[in-house]
Amino acid sequence: TVAYEKEIRRLAQAVMDSRDLAPLRCPVVMHLTVTMAIPTSWKADQVAISHLLRPSNRDLDNQMKAIYDAINGVVYYDDKQIVQTYSTKRYPFGNEVPGFRLSVSPCGLTQADADTVLKLIALKRKKK
Repeated sequence: TVAYEKEIRRLAQAVMDSRDLAPLRCPVVMHLTVTMAIPTSWKADQVAISHLLRPSNRDLDNQMKAIYDAINGVVYYDDKQIVQTYSTKRYPFGNEVPGFRLSVSPCGLTQADADTVLKLIALKRKKK
């Protein structure tokens, strides 16, 4: 939903600002864990083994898309930069609360690394 994406975007921007980070310009790898609430209709024995089960409600791909769209332009410039994604959907374990955890990492060369390589290539060409 629009409100969900807006809240995710706000939180992502707060994290980026607190770390004085600009959006990544390089290919990125996404690691996403979505923790779903245990249904209130479940009996105690179901709740006891809930961490062993996988939720089947709500499509993981729809949640991924909402989260990735929300951080577009905040954590990275464009979602076409996503080259790998690892996602899982599960029920909470212990005192965990429902929600999601996302890690976004550069994949391969960072933009700064690529710029340095290009400068070195340009210098080498000038010397010839």
